[in-house]
Amino acid sequence: MTPFKALYGHTTPHMSSHVEVTTSVANVDEYLVQRNYMQELLKESLLNAQERMKLYADKKRTDRSFVVGDWVYLMLQPYRQSSVVLRKNFKLSSKYYGPFKLKKKIGAAVATMPTLPLIDHQGKIQVKPLALLDQRVIIRHEVQVQQFLVQWTNSAPTGATWEDTKNLEAHFTDFILEDKDIVKERVMSHTN
Repeated sequence: MTPFKALYGHTTPHMSSHVEVTTSVANVDEYLVQRNYMQELLKESLLNAQERMKLYADKKRTDRSFVVGDWVYLMLQPYRQSSVVLRKNFKLSSKYYGPFKLKKKIGAAVATMPTLPLIDHQGKIQVKPLALLDQRVIIRHEVQVQQFLVQWTNSAPTGATWEDTKNLEAHFTDFILEDKDIVKERVMSHTN
């Protein structure tokens, strides 16, 4: 789906380039010439905007490479990784988490998902558990807390996050009740 169709609910009107034809109506010919000029102007403006955005984005980028054994900090995404930092106000939570020692180098960059996110009928992005990949028990304030590794809709398996079972059961009761036993069986089969 094109952005135009997503925004307006119908496809764009046919805007083919002006072909040299003679018409008996002068207004039609003038309209086609103006439309062709406007298309060229829009294309040029779009290319200029893209180059300007790339220039400003490249100013903040640095080319970094790491080797096994280096210590690194991970940048948190508080809207997705809420179980890592438990705070009432996300503005006051840490921006980076770590340091961590690199154990293995996988590749140069992480591949992004080329598809648009799924949205509901109100236009909001759907964030629901897609699959439970693993489970663990952690100690928090001297209490054992069970967590699941959750793959979310609109996210790759590499974007899975550890979430508390109680939080998942409170927000996604049907999903957890259905998949909890499946994950336990899968984890038990891996350990045997």
